[in-house]
Amino acid sequence: MIDPLNETTEITHEVVQTIIALAVKDIKGIVQVGNPPARLLQAVFRSTPSNQGIDLLQDENGDLTVGVHVTVRYGRSLADVSDDIRQAVYDAITTQTSMNVKAVDVYVDGIRFSD
Repeated sequence: MIDPLNETTEITHEVVQTIIALAVKDIKGIVQVGNPPARLLQAVFRSTPSNQGIDLLQDENGDLTVGVHVTVRYGRSLADVSDDIRQAVYDAITTQTSMNVKAVDVYVDGIRFSD
């Protein structure tokens, strides 16, 4: 008989980064997550896909501090986009994992003026 109280599930940071990327990419005003030149350079030296643009720090209690780098479409309030990102990341992590989100830092690395 399996005792579920003695079972553990570990979630890698790569999985958490993917959850975050999917949550952020559909937010109104987001052009991209991360920095494409940095992603390309990292892909050359790594054999696995990169989630460049999403930083995770996990403290001794297991709480996450998330950093999300984005490019935003011109015309959308950066404060509103940042609030939307924070809420989407928090909701995605807390509903899909058992991890606690301590902070979500948003870094606007660029603004796109046209498609």
